[in-house]
Amino acid sequence: MKAGGFSCPYKEELTRPQVASRMIPPVTARQLHEYINIARKYEPDFLRFTHPKTGGINGYAKLREYHIPVLQEIRSLAREHTLAEIEDEFKKRASKRKSIQNDALYDTLKANDDSL
Repeated sequence: MKAGGFSCPYKEELTRPQVASRMIPPVTARQLHEYINIARKYEPDFLRFTHPKTGGINGYAKLREYHIPVLQEIRSLAREHTLAEIEDEFKKRASKRKSIQNDALYDTLKANDDSL
């Protein structure tokens, strides 16, 4: 997609086979599906991959270039760990990220209201 003469690679939609072939080493569609399933639960950039009604994977959500690094990280971990272990790791990261956000929110509220 071009905007004002500049190319914006992050807006380009990628198909799942394109993303699967960009993994190092390349993965199958089924493996990519499992990696998306983990990422959608714990990574903010993958929130739209959760179907709002069913809670499963949203097959209509589009992958973009910025999704690849997270999927590649999961791919790299999958070479040494089970998917369950990887999911536990991402769950811990999400919990830690949420805790940090809550601490920052508390600090902001405390700075604005001395009664806390």
